[in-house]
Amino acid sequence: MDIIIACKGVPLIESIIFAKQKNVGIEIKSFCFSSVFNSDWHGLLALTKKNLHGFTGLRSLHGMIYDFALSFDRNTIGEIKNDHLKYLEIAQELETKILIAHSTYFPGLTKWQYNDWLSWQKEIWFTVAAEAKKHDITIAIENIIDETPNSIIDVIDSVKADNLKACIDFGHLNLITNNETLLTWIDTLKDYLFYTHIHNNNGRYDSHSEIDNGTINYKNVFNSLMKLQNTPKIAIEVDRLNEVESSLNKIQQNLLNPI
Repeated sequence: MDIIIACKGVPLIESIIFAKQKNVGIEIKSFCFSSVFNSDWHGLLALTKKNLHGFTGLRSLHGMIYDFALSFDRNTIGEIKNDHLKYLEIAQELETKILIAHSTYFPGLTKWQYNDWLSWQKEIWFTVAAEAKKHDITIAIENIIDETPNSIIDVIDSVKADNLKACIDFGHLNLITNNETLLTWIDTLKDYLFYTHIHNNNGRYDSHSEIDNGTINYKNVFNSLMKLQNTPKIAIEVDRLNEVESSLNKIQQNLLNPI
């Protein structure tokens, strides 16, 4: 099982040092804010590349977190597609083979025009996945407020690209469902699941707490994950390094042996 740390709460260089010490991978979060391409992202890319020099572990890149309700006119579709193509450029420069992208499904907004939304998603990801394949990059679509896995499955099935996969963020999912449904998501996405974000919360606020500080029963989650034919990559998405270390220890000592 590949374990990755995804810690936004500390400077990247500290996460890199930690990842080297623990022999785990790293998820690069330096470019995930929505205004990134309105800033000196080329300078940020050069600095990030310098910081990663000598790091030989697995690398993934966290894509943009969209902070607005998307109006899918032609300009917006083009902008999103171009954003993702820029992320592929960044991934190539940083020698990452995994790009985490966010679902843009919004209950109440997307549902009433679902077929249009799905058509737009197909247009975006058909182009982006094809470009990613040229560089052996796998894209994993992460749930944000998706009510069921079906929206992600529909996108992947419509594109039919073997490098377009799914990512379950269990912290996000815990805000809209319960522990039993978490396991249903794993079972439903088992043939699509490539990547996971592991963190905990109280079911009301996305606190990105360590894995035993919240209402998610991770013993059951890992029991289900370890039984899959293809075990997904595990990214510990906790904001403080001491809690990352605590979570890593609990995963390695207590959660990797299925019942």
